[in-house]
Amino acid sequence: MAKGNFSACLREILKHEGGYVDHPGDPGAATNMGITRKTLARWRKISPWRKLSKSTVRNLTRSEATRIYQAKYWNPVRGDDLPYGFDLSTFDAGVNSGARRAIKWLQGVVGAKRDGIFGPKTMSAIDRIVDMPAAINRLNDKRLSFMRSLNIWRIFGGGWSRRVAAVRARSIAMWMRATGVSRQSQRDVLAREVDKAARTSKRQQQGAGGAAVGGGGASVWNLGAGTGDWLTWGLLALAAAIVAVLIVRALINRDRANAFADQLNKLEEVK
Repeated sequence: MAKGNFSACLREILKHEGGYVDHPGDPGAATNMGITRKTLARWRKISPWRKLSKSTVRNLTRSEATRIYQAKYWNPVRGDDLPYGFDLSTFDAGVNSGARRAIKWLQGVVGAKRDGIFGPKTMSAIDRIVDMPAAINRLNDKRLSFMRSLNIWRIFGGGWSRRVAAVRARSIAMWMRATGVSRQSQRDVLAREVDKAARTSKRQQQGAGGAAVGGGGASVWNLGAGTGDWLTWGLLALAAAIVAVLIVRALINRDRANAFADQLNKLEEVK
């Protein structure tokens, strides 16, 4: 289990959270090191939360942010009781989407009741995991699927995709290193992940191109019968939707390939 891994996991999360931001499209509004204005107000027991000034968020210290992360995210998902790597992915999912939702995703992966309550049955199911890299992948697939369902994906999707890819790859690398997997086996696993994601991305890009050409061909064929033909516009809309989905998936898999390649490069740098 990953007792004592909180600091290492937090370092990974803070790489993605950065410093103070106040993006108008972000529901969290003013945020520093990933801690939103509302979260900080609740932490300091200030109500209503708008009484907390944005300058207070801007001046948040690393020490206080660390205490908030541990109390509100790491402890609720029982990070100290999770396997190495699985703790990072669950922790990061909780930071992005709430601890209860992260626990439900975890439970879905391990086959426990999805009630958002981390009890002994959930822990027992985690102990029975045979293929940890596969479990880490499934957990990150679930959180990415949820993110894609949100209306603000169009604004933040690119950053979210890169973040999930990086956390996914780092989690698997972290688990392998902590459990004593040989360096050659680590190389093999990471290289397979790079190859799989890169191939999938290329196939999806080609599929998007094919769908675009097919849709365009159908439109030319039908436009001869009149530009108001409902079938023409229906085919165009369908082709556009297919292209959009394939492009998004291709970009996600490109980010995934890059993230695993980064972990492979870091492994090679370690003497």
